[in-house]
Amino acid sequence: LVFLGSRPDPWHGIPRLIQSIRTYRRNGGTVKVTLHFVGKIGREDVGVAESEEGFIFHGLLSDEKLDSVMAEMNLAVCTLAQYLKQLDETSAIKTVEYLARAIPFLIAYEDTALTNQESLTDTYLRFPNNDSNIDFEDVILFAQSVTSNRNSVMTRMRSYAEQNCDWAVKMD
Repeated sequence: LVFLGSRPDPWHGIPRLIQSIRTYRRNGGTVKVTLHFVGKIGREDVGVAESEEGFIFHGLLSDEKLDSVMAEMNLAVCTLAQYLKQLDETSAIKTVEYLARAIPFLIAYEDTALTNQESLTDTYLRFPNNDSNIDFEDVILFAQSVTSNRNSVMTRMRSYAEQNCDWAVKMD
């Protein structure tokens, strides 16, 4: 998993995500889950000890370094706690970034980039916009599903981003 964020703002839901991963592990989860953070987010910001495995902090990345990390990811994570801002709907840059990179993602709000896009509903897994535990068994099933349909999923995500989210399209 990868989370892109400039900083560890509360509405990103990072504590919810980390706690959900810890719960999955504690309950005997059999799939190794590794969460990569890209941005100005450190272990101390999110309460992860140096000795705790499965959390990788890359810092700020751009260009080829960012491309290299993102190319290795199976899933990405959008904002998971918009309720802290009293929002159920927004338009997040990271959603469009994940679409453009064709990385299926987890999300917990209505993103306007996805409104009425029925052909994309299998490219993301939506959770409630609250502080409930994220069931990582569901995440793993989702990851298996998008992996088994990887070419179709990636093609539809990338095509949609090119046709609807590119600045050139938006400026016309």
